[in-house]
Amino acid sequence: MNDTKPKKIKTIELKAISECECYLQKQKEYNVNNNILVSENIIIDRLLYRGVELSEFYNEIYKKLETEHWKRVIRAVLYTGAVWSCESANETRDAKKRLEDNNKESAKLLKKLSSLLEERDMLSNNYGFSSYEKYHIVDVIDEASNSNGCYSSCLRKPLQSLANQFEFKYWPTMAEIIKVIAKDAETVKIDIINPITEEHISAYRNGSSDFFNAFMQALKKEKESISTEIPERFGLSDDLIALVGNCALDLTDENLRDAAFVKCVRQRSRTRQ
Repeated sequence: MNDTKPKKIKTIELKAISECECYLQKQKEYNVNNNILVSENIIIDRLLYRGVELSEFYNEIYKKLETEHWKRVIRAVLYTGAVWSCESANETRDAKKRLEDNNKESAKLLKKLSSLLEERDMLSNNYGFSSYEKYHIVDVIDEASNSNGCYSSCLRKPLQSLANQFEFKYWPTMAEIIKVIAKDAETVKIDIINPITEEHISAYRNGSSDFFNAFMQALKKEKESISTEIPERFGLSDDLIALVGNCALDLTDENLRDAAFVKCVRQRSRTRQ
């Protein structure tokens, strides 16, 4: 009996590794064939390269979860790793700052443009000039939608009919429209609609801790999902989370994270909530 037990365990572990890596290879093949998710393929390559290190993780999820459930756990590793890194967090924060600056600059330019359009109308009307051809908003919409087949087939005729039915005084001027866009740019609040974007913005510092926190949040969401139905009792130890993160982020030697690091990330996350 002592001779057969280790062999049985080894067989189970090898099957877990084989099944999980087969799933990763199929995911990569699908991505490549459809020319999508290049960043996800980078994570897949890392996991495949470091498959020996991940054997304990694969065995854990394979042994405790149904096939569709352990696949969801691997998917959580892939999409978290694909969008989460020091570089992507920096890019997200930089994008938010650029978006704020863009709105401020747009508001200033649009206000200036609105004033110029009002002045153009005044000069043309008061001194008998014809200085532009597109004075009606419908004319502008029509030309701007020239290459839009949906507009041409569905909206052009009824919109032109409305323009002919109601004279100019019923419609906003160009200057009034620009003024509204300027006000929107000046007063709009930038909302975050993606949970990973929210983590990027709210993280205390750039680093691998961001990935680990996002991965734990992703696992939590998978368990809460009605369609996924991963058992609530299922969880990964801090050791295994550290292991997966090290491989997904390709951390080595002095950069490796351990269970104590993951525990600190978990505690800090609870404090922030």
